[in-house]
Parts: sequence; C-alpha cells; structure tokens
Amino acid sequence: MKRNRDSPRVLNLKVDRYNLERECERLADDYGYWGKKFALAKKAVAKAKAELKLTEAELTLAIRMNHGRFGFASRPSDKMVEMKVLTTEDYKAATAALTEAQYELDQYEVALNGLNHKRPMIEQLSYQHGQSYFNSRPLGVKRKRGREDG
Repeated sequence: MKRNRDSPRVLNLKVDRYNLERECERLADDYGYWGKKFALAKKAVAKAKAELKLTEAELTLAIRMNHGRFGFASRPSDKMVEMKVLTTEDYKAATAALTEAQYELDQYEVALNGLNHKRPMIEQLSYQHGQSYFNSRPLGVKRKRGREDG
C-alpha cells in the first residue's frame, strides 16, 4: 500500500531487531523526512522573528508619529512607547506566531534527537546479529537431555 505524501508521518523510534535491514533503510528515509521538516520549521522561526521585529518597528514609528492616536497627550518616553508596543494586538499576534513556530521547531528537533539515538541501537544490534548473539543460549541455562542426546 502506497502512503499518501500529504498524510502525516508518525515517528517510530522502536527498533525491530528481527528486521534490521528494513530498519536501516527506514532510518535513512526518516532522517531525510524529519530533517526537511526541521529545516522548514527553522525557516519559519526566522521568518516569525523578522515579522516580530518589523511589527515592533512599525508600531514604534506609528506611536512616535501619532502619539495622540495611541492615547498620549504629549510625546511619550522610550519606556512608555515600549510598553504600548507590547500591549498592542499586532505585537501579541506576532509574538504568538513566533511561539508557535518555535514550538514546532522544538518538536522536530526532538524527532531528530530520537533518530540520533536510534542509529547506535541499530548498529549495536547489527553487530550482535553478526556475532550470532541472538542464536546462542543465554548464560547459565543448561541444555535439557533428550532422547537424541543419548
């Protein structure tokens, strides 16, 4: 069954030790997918930061040019302008957009960190498989004598 490219992908950090070949292939595919999502989220954070800075500059300029429109009788001090900027709806919306973009970036960073931890697990399991670790009896378990053992 082919997966739709637009459907959301679920991050699976479990390792199927009985199907290491598939795990290796899937790990590379997952790195590509989540790495691209991380890069796009990082771009969105940079864009949101720039938008916030622009909003702050535009509001500061508007307050300085038309201080009467913003409720000031005389020319406001720098601190008063700063406080007024922080309380405007445009600034709050830009801050919320930045927070949301940062949250999404953090989620993708966690996904990539999980994949970074999955890789050594797959390497260790592959090594153990090559050494026939999973085929041998655990230490301390005695072999039962059957009819064929004599």
